[in-house]
Amino acid sequence: MNEALQSAYKRYHSTETALLKVRNDLLKDVNNGKQCLLVLLDLSAPLDTIDHCLLLNRLQSEYGIKGKALSWFSSYLADRTQRVYIKGTCSSDRPLQYGVPQGSVLGPILFTLNTEPISRIAMMHGIHHHKYADDTQLYIDFILTAEEDQGRAEAFWRMERCIKDIKYWRAYNKLKLNDSKTEVLVVTSKVHAEMNQDITLRIGDTAIIPTEAARNLGIIFDNRLSLESHVAQLCKSAFFQIKKIYRIRKYLDLEA
Repeated sequence: MNEALQSAYKRYHSTETALLKVRNDLLKDVNNGKQCLLVLLDLSAPLDTIDHCLLLNRLQSEYGIKGKALSWFSSYLADRTQRVYIKGTCSSDRPLQYGVPQGSVLGPILFTLNTEPISRIAMMHGIHHHKYADDTQLYIDFILTAEEDQGRAEAFWRMERCIKDIKYWRAYNKLKLNDSKTEVLVVTSKVHAEMNQDITLRIGDTAIIPTEAARNLGIIFDNRLSLESHVAQLCKSAFFQIKKIYRIRKYLDLEA
């Protein structure tokens, strides 16, 4: 498993390390006169839709877990039930054939092992990537001039082929990719910003127009990596909280 490209569930790794890795790669490409296509994939309920049989087969065939160890994982996943409690009424128990227990020690590890093939698909297509739990960032650099956009067209084509294969793999493994919630940015310098306004990235039946800014692991990424949108949002939130304090100031005890 390529742990260097997964920042979740690891010591000394967090959303900060994931964001620093991707942003640093993008900035280096822009500084070298390139542009980058960044895609933020959105996965629906990933921990709840893992197929137990497919997961156990992957543990055996790809990671060599056999015998008592595999039986132990099977026992851990089997015979789990759930019920719904609403306004004093409780439903009957229903068996859980999918998903791993959230908040458990093994849940994140099993999810990471189960989604490792995404990394292999991205590398097969020559797409850079980084993962944080169920958040996957795909990016590829290209060179674009005013006279020739062949590099951009090839980059978009390779990204579309990569996402198509990821969608196929996820569908087979009962993991749903939300096409309409996937965000696309073309990271570029200010000089070339106007050259990327009439393009779309097709994911399934959805044509996604690149946006100027998108939320990425709690940070607002803009297409020039200036963080201006993120700072503006933080200032707006801070002023909102200050305004709330202003309204209740007369009730505050200054001696406390």
